[in-house]
Amino acid sequence: MSDPKKPRQRITMKDIALRAGVTTSAVSLVFRGKPGVSPATRKRIERLAQEMGYRSDPYVATLMNNRRKGKLPASSPVLAFASAYPTPEGWRQHSETFVSYFEGARRRAEEMGYRLETFWLGKGGSSGKRASEILYARNISGVLVAPLPDNIHSLDLDWARFHAVALGFSLASPAINRVVSDHLQSAMIAIDRCHQLGYRRIGLLLSRGNDQRVDRRWLAAFLMAQDRLPEAERIKPLLVDEWDDIQFRTWMGREKPDALIAHTNDVLQDKLADLGLRVPDDLGLVALNMPSPDYPASGVFENPTRIGSRAADLLISGIQSNERGLPRHPTTLLVDGAWLPGPTLRGDETSLDRKEIVRSILKPTRRAPVSMRDIAKHADVHPATVSLSLRDHPRIPASTKKRIRIAAEKLGYRKNEYLAELMQSKRRGRLPRRSPVLGFVTAFPTRDGWKKMSRLFHQYQIGARRRAEALGFELREIWLRNPAEGKEVSEALHRDGMQGVLFAPLPSAGSTISWRWDLFCQVGFGFTLNEPRIHRVASDTYSSMHQAVRRCLDLGYRRLGFVLSADSNSRVQNRWVAAFLVCQSESPDRILPRYFLAEHLEENAVRAWFERESPDVVLVPSPDHLEGWLKKWGCSVPGDLGLVSLNCADPDSHLTGINQNGILLGDRAVSILVGLIERNEYGISRQPNTMLVEGTWVPGASVRPASSESRAESTDRVAATRN
Repeated sequence: MSDPKKPRQRITMKDIALRAGVTTSAVSLVFRGKPGVSPATRKRIERLAQEMGYRSDPYVATLMNNRRKGKLPASSPVLAFASAYPTPEGWRQHSETFVSYFEGARRRAEEMGYRLETFWLGKGGSSGKRASEILYARNISGVLVAPLPDNIHSLDLDWARFHAVALGFSLASPAINRVVSDHLQSAMIAIDRCHQLGYRRIGLLLSRGNDQRVDRRWLAAFLMAQDRLPEAERIKPLLVDEWDDIQFRTWMGREKPDALIAHTNDVLQDKLADLGLRVPDDLGLVALNMPSPDYPASGVFENPTRIGSRAADLLISGIQSNERGLPRHPTTLLVDGAWLPGPTLRGDETSLDRKEIVRSILKPTRRAPVSMRDIAKHADVHPATVSLSLRDHPRIPASTKKRIRIAAEKLGYRKNEYLAELMQSKRRGRLPRRSPVLGFVTAFPTRDGWKKMSRLFHQYQIGARRRAEALGFELREIWLRNPAEGKEVSEALHRDGMQGVLFAPLPSAGSTISWRWDLFCQVGFGFTLNEPRIHRVASDTYSSMHQAVRRCLDLGYRRLGFVLSADSNSRVQNRWVAAFLVCQSESPDRILPRYFLAEHLEENAVRAWFERESPDVVLVPSPDHLEGWLKKWGCSVPGDLGLVSLNCADPDSHLTGINQNGILLGDRAVSILVGLIERNEYGISRQPNTMLVEGTWVPGASVRPASSESRAESTDRVAATRN
């Protein structure tokens, strides 16, 4: 029996190499997901590592991350920026935005020790199979898929050989991880800004190609804004295949907008001038996708360079985790756009400082951590003297220690507790005395209130704990009994050495807590914490609604209803409603009832809506109350009415619907948080990201395939039970 007091010895790559009969560098290549090791050897090394109890060490990750310096060597691994336009350079000619994607990805790849090279897949991606062979022969394991031409929606690559990330939504099949601008939020920002400046009749003009490129999310935001207006004040959007002067003039005369939102304004201002309209005197104009921050318009700058940079981050992270093939649960990384005031809206230019906004947007998000070498240079001493001084070594005079500490404070030096622990443990030749701790912060009135509100929240914690332990961390639950006292709690956690925290969903949307944001790396779940904006993970509720509607239509249902409370709507930033409205606009031959939205779901109000709209299937975030009401009304499920849950978190439930994959969301949250810690990215990010995880359709017993005859009979029977 082993002595419990005897320190555990770390299992190293060298130990695994000796057992496997290979070099230590071969083991390192396997763990970093690099080529150069045969599949059989890779499998044997991974099996031995598991048997020997090897664990990924966050300290080592931090150390190696801080050692990545210097010029890019000629032998750097290569990533492919794959395009499928009619010519190799067609993507450059199509859009300035695409060029910015590439430049942002190329710069970030070089910072991470990779090279990004363009690669043509042939016209329309026609040489996909041959291209896969070439990429594989060149040891290229990562592919960044550039936006595709409007008439191409799929690529035929040998996906199992690569880790791939798409830019934008143009690649519809197969489903892979992607990085995009948060188009829905951008359009909402634009509409709100127009309202703030006094505009009331706000129109939308889009080509169908651009509408599809953004997954109809601009249109979704517009439809949602129009839906809040009285019917007489609503404006129909204008979607065009090709520009048509007559169609545009007719639409302008009928709808009479006082502001017009469009993709860009390049041609539009000339067309308006032909109609005798002056911008902004007669009509305000908004550009939803400014190609550059100096574009002369009011509108949204989506920062394509940063989108490219984030795409490179996501791609390299997958490669280093040895991920290959199509993801089981694709993720979408949203990058926020920013409103830039300009000359095409009345009163917009003078209300905000555009130059200051642009400076903030273009400022690098990653601040290089201050090192001991920086302090040594500032204090004119050797780095070893700085190290000894900060450890309060007796060999260093008190005056020198004081001078060095003043210099460290002035430069903003922050001691990395993980790295310090690593160096001490390496000097001892043993494992660290304790695992680094991550916090899981909850702020409900009771300690377990967050678990009782939703099983999904509990799944977040399960996934987070599993991932934390796999990476060598401990996850500790932190309950804020009083959110207003969070500042004191956070300072105490910081003194104990905690550097990263996860924030569970708060009791209601728009809730706030007191916290020392500058002391930690932090990631939030969902959208309930609005201020400050931090990195977060969430279910892709917009895509989930599309998936649920499509499944219901496939089952033969035609009158799809949607019931939710105002809090449920706010918790997902209105994305369920936005998607439902787009689904309505896509199905003119299929009648979709108006959705039911109220501050609170009350039985009488919901029943009145049922009687008025007569749905044959209802989608609902949580069917807890609705199931009981339906039974009370004599309405059977699924005989009389189909019922679809948008949050099927209970694996034993009889319900049909969407599993939001809470355990996977917890896993992703910890991965992001540990990455922030390793890069010393503490405090509030200037450009926080949102990672969305797609939900999964779960078959159940609450829906039925319905023929046209049985649907008619069902409608009559349901109507009878309600009268």
